[in-house]
Amino acid sequence: NSKMQDPKSAKKGHASAERAVVNGPPLDFSFWEIKSIKALETEEPRSGKRKPIPKPEDEEAAENVQTSPIAGKEEQMGKKKEDQWKAPPQTGLNNLFTAHSVPLSSNKNMQGRKYEEHKEQSVKKKKINLMTNSLILSHNEIPTIQGLPEVLEKVMWNSHMLEWLDVSCNKIANVPNDISRFPHLKTLYFHQNQVDSFSEVKKLQCLTNLRHLTMHANPISKAKRGDTPCYRMAILGMLPQLLRLDSVMITRKEKEGSKVWNERFKLQRVVNTLVPGKEAVKPIRNSSNERPSQYLIICLLQMYYE
Repeated sequence: NSKMQDPKSAKKGHASAERAVVNGPPLDFSFWEIKSIKALETEEPRSGKRKPIPKPEDEEAAENVQTSPIAGKEEQMGKKKEDQWKAPPQTGLNNLFTAHSVPLSSNKNMQGRKYEEHKEQSVKKKKINLMTNSLILSHNEIPTIQGLPEVLEKVMWNSHMLEWLDVSCNKIANVPNDISRFPHLKTLYFHQNQVDSFSEVKKLQCLTNLRHLTMHANPISKAKRGDTPCYRMAILGMLPQLLRLDSVMITRKEKEGSKVWNERFKLQRVVNTLVPGKEAVKPIRNSSNERPSQYLIICLLQMYYE
């Protein structure tokens, strides 16, 4: 939580009031049967405070008619009549006391005490600003989140500060390139979608602050090991900044193993490219103690002389 001084109170000469910025509740659009992220511009969330929804032109015209100059004069005349019939209670009491020569010193002292108490309370109060930096879009029918940054600019304040995004349980097959416009994103729930290629996961490398990712229940996690690289090792090799994958803490051994495995996987792709006529080369294992880069050179030299 960050704190700052209120400039208005400093100008007036009052005691400095602190303004605290606190993480507010997330904008929750889950289970809304949303089929496009464009629908967020006109939907009210289950929780959290969004930007005001723009009103249609017909409603704005109706409001302009209601707030016409004639209607405003009628309202002012009505208020003047009410003021004439109903006098403020405090002035009525003061007039009654002065008519019967009753001193008002005790009343003034009471007012002074109330003013001091109110002043003490105003000094103790802190202004709190709730800033939403989380978004929930799970359990909908969204096919893509391409263009999400532009939509969130109309829905959230400080949308570029998004830290927590849940798009699980949708029909998303691709990771959009504009996800890089959320550089502060720390948690991304992407499970139970239709991602079938590790090249889509690689697009998340631009999110250097990403720490928690879920990708289970996607086609890439269900494919056989003979057809695709090991799911967990592949993602850890692409995204070394992660601390948790599928809600499971990443160990130090996994991180070290993912580096070695990633080098071997690159080698395997090079071999398959250089020898297109052969059958798919079996996974190459490093039985010696060479480093992955040295091992790559040795294997390529062997292939050349064969």
